[in-house]
Amino acid sequence: MRVLATVTLAMLLCFSSINLAEAKTYVENFHKVGGVDVSTSSPFPKGWKNSDNLWANDDSAWESPPNNHAAGEGSEYTQSDIDAVEALDGVYSRSSTTADDTLIGDDAEYAVQEFMFSVAKDAVNLEINAYVTDEDDGIQAYIWNFATASWELYADYSNTNIGWMWINFSTDSPSDYISNSGEVYVLFQSQAYAGFWGSDTAHVDVDYIEAVADVPDAAVKTVCVDVIPGTLSGISRDWDGIFDDDTVSVQVEVTSGGSPVPNYPVFLKGEWEGGYGTFGGSFSNSNGRATVSGTPISGGVTDKWRVTFKAALSDAMVNGFAYQAGVCGEKRLAEDVAVTPGSYDITLIGRYWDAGGGDWVRVRWIVEPNDVDPVVVNGYSIPAAQHFHHWDLLIWKMGVVDPNNDDNGQTEGVNGNTNDVDAATQPACIGPDGGAYCGNYICQDDGKCCYLDGEGAHDCGNHLSGYRFGPFIQFNAPDHVLGVIIERTIEMCTQYSTIPDIMQQPYSSHEGPGALPCTVHLLSLDYTLDTVGSEEAFRYGYEIIGVINIFDPDPHSGLGLPGFIGLAADNEHVVGLILGHRYGIHPFVALVTSMPSGSYPQDTDVSGWQNFYPTWIYYLLKNLAYNIKVMAEELVNWNKRYPEPDNLQNPTNEDNIIFANIAFNKFILDFLPYLKETLWIMEVCRNNTINTFIIATFTQMYDTARISEYIVGNGTLRAEFEDFVENLLTELGNILGPPDGNTGMNYLLKFRIHIPYSERESFNYELMKVLDQIVSLGIKIIRNLPGMESPQEYPWWGYGNLISNS
Repeated sequence: MRVLATVTLAMLLCFSSINLAEAKTYVENFHKVGGVDVSTSSPFPKGWKNSDNLWANDDSAWESPPNNHAAGEGSEYTQSDIDAVEALDGVYSRSSTTADDTLIGDDAEYAVQEFMFSVAKDAVNLEINAYVTDEDDGIQAYIWNFATASWELYADYSNTNIGWMWINFSTDSPSDYISNSGEVYVLFQSQAYAGFWGSDTAHVDVDYIEAVADVPDAAVKTVCVDVIPGTLSGISRDWDGIFDDDTVSVQVEVTSGGSPVPNYPVFLKGEWEGGYGTFGGSFSNSNGRATVSGTPISGGVTDKWRVTFKAALSDAMVNGFAYQAGVCGEKRLAEDVAVTPGSYDITLIGRYWDAGGGDWVRVRWIVEPNDVDPVVVNGYSIPAAQHFHHWDLLIWKMGVVDPNNDDNGQTEGVNGNTNDVDAATQPACIGPDGGAYCGNYICQDDGKCCYLDGEGAHDCGNHLSGYRFGPFIQFNAPDHVLGVIIERTIEMCTQYSTIPDIMQQPYSSHEGPGALPCTVHLLSLDYTLDTVGSEEAFRYGYEIIGVINIFDPDPHSGLGLPGFIGLAADNEHVVGLILGHRYGIHPFVALVTSMPSGSYPQDTDVSGWQNFYPTWIYYLLKNLAYNIKVMAEELVNWNKRYPEPDNLQNPTNEDNIIFANIAFNKFILDFLPYLKETLWIMEVCRNNTINTFIIATFTQMYDTARISEYIVGNGTLRAEFEDFVENLLTELGNILGPPDGNTGMNYLLKFRIHIPYSERESFNYELMKVLDQIVSLGIKIIRNLPGMESPQEYPWWGYGNLISNS
């Protein structure tokens, strides 16, 4: 007999396990339903709050809600209520009421929260799990019984201060609690009772609530989605390109067994190697159709080169049935779509070289969403091509100078020992307006940022600008330094009529104890004014006899023609060069790269910066290798991203390689004039900038040698350098492409001959101007090199010693 009992028990346990394995568990809460975020427009789940006298008899006894499943349906949940109960996170939704006793008699009122869930009517188990609390009056929990058409009390904590706790309902016979269309109703109430001129407040607070149902596999239906042809917008084709804040929209149909399924959640999905994100979301109408739209960034789909977009379904309980999404639960929209950011906020860390020595810098570049435009050619937005028409640039110079070229040991920057404009007002900043990043600065309007001198030689640009084309990115700014201050000085002082007249003044007139000589002509008389050096003018502004304001102080500025060019595989892997000048007389170069937050020292951590070389080199090499890999993967597919033209003389097909060449031309033509002007300033300032540039170059060479020593002497850095070289050699063929120009850069160059003549002429003209400026400046530098052995001409800099010791 004992053996028989044992066998019977084993069979029962086995049978239970089989049943459990053959059932599918569904969880419904206020976070997502079938992959779609719950909102106020979702058909389920629903929540309501109610409070007042309601069904109270104005005595201390607790009454049951009336026999109506909508008894507690007062104010429907707002989105903030939905967000509050979607997760167990300490954020909760509250229904509250206060009872006040009067001469008429005692007062009782109820605070109520009611919920509706969608549950399959074939469920074999149902649970309601809620994390709730009261004020101090207690809570009662009810579930609507459709068989008895009444509220059934399943948890009674009346007149008990329960604190936060789980109140759960569970049944293996749930059919009485589920309507034919799948609704389940739950209600929580708390009573406020006041007697003898008293007052009492009751709350029902809900942090989280869910419905859990087990449905036999045999009762689960398969649901499918189909795309209605011709309804996709936002993406045109495979290998297209969009911004992450562009709207993607499509119309779909949801069916099961060939019949439409109403109220079913549908969403959009972006998949890439190693990850995916979901966005958008809608519910099908009575015909099973839905329009689904959303922005990729809302689902974390951003900064990816090859994304496959799909319309998708997930498992859900709808209309009283349980569904699972099979193979037909996803429908492809487009493959290998490049999703570029619609805004940027990138921090770059690197080495900075000018005449003062080598230093560390932290750079932040910000482009807001309304400042990024697509590059449109012949009506088409070219994939992975962007125009930045405004941005902000902040540069923190750390003042941890090594090598230090200053004879007096002075250093400028955050940790500097000189009361210089850099140290006093970090960061140096440039931006389009008086907004949150740069504040007010001396150049208030784009059109006044740059002064065009009388000879028309300083073509310094009118606007902050920049472009991205594929993995290549650049941005540049007009010459704020040679803007208002230069213009006012030329207008005021009779000695000057051009920018070179000012910039060729002795070095000490720009930085040091000297000042710019200035004679003003007033009423047929000449007056000599006491002035200040260029940096002092920026820091303090300038007034005549303390009354007449010539220009306002602009302590955050001093940046002239800052430009960046580099590679951006994505926002987390950026490498590039910044080139510009400060105050007209400090040409500088900075090699910068992106780094994870927390991997670089705090600004004031001098010791951290002094020992930072190995960490920075590690990320520099890693980012270079990654950019080469990504660039190769992209360029080898440029014949797909930018297909061949349908007509060489008059192409019309979307995003063809000729149109892409025009977009690339815009990238180049935007950068070359700023580069040319930076070189022009170095030349016209003569010794003030040529000699300082020579020193900065020698400093950069010294620093490069030190970086090489770190790589050679550190096993980890050697491994990263080897990985970088291996990537470069392995991928160079994919980057350049075969000789026949079927892919890579050769594919782009092969079709340049077919872009409009005006485009080619503009490019050639600007390139020749830059080359001419390089040759002219090079000659001046060569002429100045011998004079660098005479440091007595420059009392603050040990030029001769630096040259002889290098």
